[in-house]
Amino acid sequence: MITDKFQYLEPDFSTKSSLTSLKQYLKDRIEYFHGMRSAIRYGVGLALATSIIGSVHAEDATIRTIKPGSITLTPQMAGPSSAYVVGGAQQAGLYVITALYPAGVKSKPHVHPDQRIMTVISGTFYAGTGDKFDENKVQALEPGSILVIPPNTLHWGWAKDGDVVVEEVGIGPTGTHFPSTGAGQ
Repeated sequence: MITDKFQYLEPDFSTKSSLTSLKQYLKDRIEYFHGMRSAIRYGVGLALATSIIGSVHAEDATIRTIKPGSITLTPQMAGPSSAYVVGGAQQAGLYVITALYPAGVKSKPHVHPDQRIMTVISGTFYAGTGDKFDENKVQALEPGSILVIPPNTLHWGWAKDGDVVVEEVGIGPTGTHFPSTGAGQ
């Protein structure tokens, strides 16, 4: 780690006898900046190498398109039907889940071990937190709303007014646990 050893140094160059000190100070300062320049070059080189390696990997990748009609939703214990459209619950890395809450469906209070970012695609989704479902503590989220759910935070949702489609994104592996019942998936 490079530190600036001069941050507390306040040399007095007002006398002729301190000319030697001034020369040494300037010499040390130049060496310090050369060290900083090397560190910056190393950092820029590392960033460039990383981006080139990432670009090579990206060139090998194939773009995949997922159309709405190709997604098969499966009913879940928590209430909605859902499908992993990218990744999977037991896979390390990014996953994307599409979920359909039919009108009136409520999810039981549950937690996930990872942070989830949920986007409301259609309908109005009513979300809440806590160990009990409480209609008085819901927050209405319109299409385009984003809900960030920290890891292990008890939460639940409700499609009060009609069908709701949401998309959830996170980094797996993941899961769902229902503390009130002890069940999980």
